[in-house]
Amino acid sequence: MLTIPGLHVHIRDAANKQYQITEEQLPRPGCEKPEKRDLEFHFQKDPFAFRITRPTGEVLFDTMASNIPKHSDMIKKDGKPVPRSDSQHHPLVFSDQYLQIASVLPEDANIYGLGETIDSKGLRRNNEGSISTMWSRDAGTPADENIYGTHPFYLETRPGKSGEASKSHGVFLRNSHGMDILLRKGLIEYRALGGTLDFYFISGPSPKAVVQQFSEVIGKPAQMPFWAFGFHMCRWEGSFSTLESLKKVVDRMRKEDLPLETVWSDLDYMHKKRNFTAGENYPYVTIRIVCQCAL
Repeated sequence: MLTIPGLHVHIRDAANKQYQITEEQLPRPGCEKPEKRDLEFHFQKDPFAFRITRPTGEVLFDTMASNIPKHSDMIKKDGKPVPRSDSQHHPLVFSDQYLQIASVLPEDANIYGLGETIDSKGLRRNNEGSISTMWSRDAGTPADENIYGTHPFYLETRPGKSGEASKSHGVFLRNSHGMDILLRKGLIEYRALGGTLDFYFISGPSPKAVVQQFSEVIGKPAQMPFWAFGFHMCRWEGSFSTLESLKKVVDRMRKEDLPLETVWSDLDYMHKKRNFTAGENYPYVTIRIVCQCAL
């Protein structure tokens, strides 16, 4: 059990050869036996499957294949079917380079999270046929595609019954491999390229509590410096393409008495877009002076 309200379920290879995120990279929260359990673990031995429930019996995560609906149709992207996006079989698969596990979801599930994605359906993820790819890339702002952030975590909120308040819970898969997470009506399915099935189930029950408890699992961000809360300006190419053009922008901001704490030059200052380099348009010594002035 966790020191936070929730459950930790880890399915791994007996030889312990599959890659796992190290404790140095992501320390695990402490474990202790709680006086009262917020979530309960149930399983069947053959074929192996498990369920996570609240003490009231409400099922939050259920991998029993007989309970998971099947979908023979493909998910469509830009009007075209995505290959192998059907969900006809839901066995637990654990192999060297492929892991698969699925769970039952309410048909009208309210899912939030699953990577950094601009969902065409809005903040609430499309649970009727969408694929969340955990593979970071610099692709601008395309809809329904993976971009910069990789976060295999989701928050689900369910309406209360008989006038009760809604309840939320979270599910985090501690796995850094590339993966697809499919959302179909009534199910969520994970397809990872390796690692282990290292799940953290977070009980909530409010959205705020889920986020707070999740931060105890993955750690809190570093405290921001005071200047970072000011007004910032950044641009790629255009008026920031050279150091002289950037200085003109700063001078104009001061002339117009517009608040400005920091100016960021994107790729333009680099040599051939290589990190930790300075190109001819941005002499290194001068960059240091500009940064000191901006601060």
